[in-house]
Formats: sequence, structure tokens, C-alpha cells
Amino acid sequence: MIYPIFPGWAENIKHIDWPNELSEPDKMLIGRIYRPIMPTTLSGRFRTQESREWYKPAGKNVKNVLLQNPFEKHLELTIGITHFDLARDQNMHLKAYADAIEPTSFNLHIDSMDGTTQYSAAADVMVTERYNPTLQTGSYTTSQEHKSGNMYSTRINFATPFKKQPRLVVWLQAFEFGPDGDYNLFAYAKDIKTTGFCLRIETWDNAKLKSAQASWIAYEEDPPGFHSSRVTFYNFEQGHGDDKRHRIENEELGEWQLRTVYAAISKFSFASPRNIRFSLETRHKGNSAFEIDAKTWADSVCREIEVSYLADCI
Repeated sequence: MIYPIFPGWAENIKHIDWPNELSEPDKMLIGRIYRPIMPTTLSGRFRTQESREWYKPAGKNVKNVLLQNPFEKHLELTIGITHFDLARDQNMHLKAYADAIEPTSFNLHIDSMDGTTQYSAAADVMVTERYNPTLQTGSYTTSQEHKSGNMYSTRINFATPFKKQPRLVVWLQAFEFGPDGDYNLFAYAKDIKTTGFCLRIETWDNAKLKSAQASWIAYEEDPPGFHSSRVTFYNFEQGHGDDKRHRIENEELGEWQLRTVYAAISKFSFASPRNIRFSLETRHKGNSAFEIDAKTWADSVCREIEVSYLADCI
């Protein structure tokens, strides 16, 4: 955006030449508008209730997701769990994953193994361009060699080092708990540097975590086009016109205009032996704010939920 400045607009100046370079605010604005996130259609998410009723449980669920990707670039998919209603017969298991990935589509699976009754579940997917050094993604699955007590920890190195320390968003993508015990799980990033970070997955008390998977997003803060944070929910309450217990939090973005918000679960704590039930929704509240509606229902005892989000702004 380069505009002429006419001499009549300025005082005591006989001649003003055309500007020959972009100003710093213009550079920042361009960087905020042309972000590396590839837009998806509204079907960039999958709720099993799109294909079956909750009272018809199924362990295998899949949806073909179509993408708006006119340049047919190679893509990276970052998956986070957003909803589950599960009962344990032997174990408590849920996994969201993608396959058959093409430039304009992929298959999104939400599965539970035998021993778990999956009444419903959902996951969201953030789609980004592959080989983008300013926004890098990946995932980690626990292994015994990384275990110390109730914590799994591994060092993840970025494919391309960042110029400055990046921001990190971590989502839960899969988990499995053994018989007995509560359901406590937390995935987060520590010791973040320009070259990599430490990803930790931990449990506590009497939970019998057998395995878990977490996905991660690392992004540059300059130019500022993303805003991320973690929101913790306690003390769910009824009284929102349905049979669920809600906790709603509002997130303000200040000067930023929200385009899309990606949010998924990064931590939860449920008491056994009851089913575990949770769902989250995000809703725009004007141009620069949104709300997160976290809810549980029936006899589930939800002690705590943490939601991590990434807001794509201009």
C-alpha cells in the first residue's frame, strides 16, 4: 500500500516525492493478513453424531473431510479432541487420527478399542501448509523409554530453528487408561527455545495411564497474527436451558480482529467409576472476542478441564 502525498497536505514543504518502500505498520499488516494457516471448510471437524446417534455406540468412526485448497499445497494436520462420552468396560480409550491425506481431502478417524464404549466423540483439525518455518507442527506418542514415575517427557527439535523463542499450543489427541483408578491427564510444553522444546505428558494420583498422544503447534509471534492461551474450567453449573452443566469463559483479543479460533483439550481430571463426558464449543462475540463453552453432563464427575486455543487474527 503506497500512496502519494500531495504538497498541499503538508506545511512549509515544496516537494514530497513518492514513497519507495513500505512502512513498518504496512509490513506488519501484510504479515497479519497473509498467514500460513490454510482455510478449511466447516467440515474441517468431525462429530460422530453427524453419522450416528449417541445411543448407538461404535468403536470405529470415520469422515472424509474436504478442504478448500485451490493451490493444492502439501498440508500438515494438527488434531485435537474436543468432545467425548465414554464408558469403560475394561479400559478407557479414545484416539483421533487422519489418513488418506491429499491436497484437497483427508479421512478423520475417531476410534475406541474393545473394552471402551464410545457413545460420541469429536475432534477438530487445524490445516497448515507443510514446510513453513514460521509455523511448525507435530505430535508425540508416549513410550516407556521416556517415562519417569507418572510423567513422560521428550525433547522435540524443530525442523527449522525459529529466529525468536516461539509460542506453543499443545492438544490431546489420544489416551488409554487401564482398569480402576481415576482419569487424570495433562499435556504441555516446557523449556521452550528457538531450536526445540520439552513435551510432557503426565498423570497423577491413582490414574492408570497406559498411553497418550499429544499434538503441538509452534509459531512465531512476529509479525503478530496469532494469539494463544490456556483456559481452565472448574465448578460446572446447570441453568443454561439444557440438561448439561456449563462453565463459560470469555476471551478478549483487544485490537485484533478474529478470523478463526482453534481449540481443543489439553488437560482433564475425572473421577471413576462413572463415565467421562465433556464437550467444548467456541462462539464469536463480535469482531475481537469469543467465548469457550465447556460442559459436562449426567453423572460424570469432572474436577477440571483445560482448553488450549490458537486464535488466527488480523
